[in-house]
Amino acid sequence: MTIVHNYEKKQATKSVSEALSEVKVQPDNYAFPEPSKFLDVGIWHTGRSIKSHLPYIAVQNEEGSYVVADCTGSFFFFLNDQNRPLHVAPNLEYISEYQEYHVYSIPYGQGATAETWTKGRRLRVDRETFNNHNFVTEWDNLRRVCLSG
Repeated sequence: MTIVHNYEKKQATKSVSEALSEVKVQPDNYAFPEPSKFLDVGIWHTGRSIKSHLPYIAVQNEEGSYVVADCTGSFFFFLNDQNRPLHVAPNLEYISEYQEYHVYSIPYGQGATAETWTKGRRLRVDRETFNNHNFVTEWDNLRRVCLSG
């Protein structure tokens, strides 16, 4: 994930909290996977984004939506356009559209951390249920790949 700082060097005297509030994430540099790579619904797998070559792990549900985790430890919800409700859960922050998906970050709450994914066999993100097979193995693989560069 590429982070772009919207402040110049002459403003480098800002506090850390002020600087972090100006950090913007560019959607083109997320680890966006190719949906065609999903062969097994409900089973986490590893991959690399075709566009950015960033590693990720992802799981697809029966409705065609998926959740992605990247090297930053962030989780993202790719909501299949056909399933888009009028309102989404308050813990989802809209990022962009990607192919036929609406992409949300999951900054807190259900599905936001590896801990929530390791606790059960299923997890609900917004109104969609994701089976949670093989998460721990793939999470460990992702951490190894991310640490090796």
